[in-house]
Amino acid sequence: AYKIDSLDKSKMYSVELGFAELYDPNCGIGKRIFDIRLNGNTVGRNVDVFTAKGCRTAYTMNYDVQPNSDQAIEIEFIKRDENPMVSFIRIQEKAGTSTSGTSSIFVNAGDTNERTSYIIDSN
Repeated sequence: AYKIDSLDKSKMYSVELGFAELYDPNCGIGKRIFDIRLNGNTVGRNVDVFTAKGCRTAYTMNYDVQPNSDQAIEIEFIKRDENPMVSFIRIQEKAGTSTSGTSSIFVNAGDTNERTSYIIDSN
């Protein structure tokens, strides 16, 4: 699970989730299936990246979300078959919801050989 906090709960944010099935044994229909929850609400059921895009091909899903009462966006991946995975998470303030420009947060959620990085960009 990921929790991005210190957000303005009066604003809307675009959440972009990036995936790519890179593990050869899971390159097949139904090999890795999971659900996606944003702030406790299921927004993706039975996600199967291979079925959507094949092996080693980028796949993104986008959602508009308002932070919860804790000023956070919580992202959960629920296992159905095999462990869930995500390659990156980008959270960007929706245009028109700020008077001080836009900002985005990028989380590199890659494999265990990479460090998780947070890039905060304010325009």
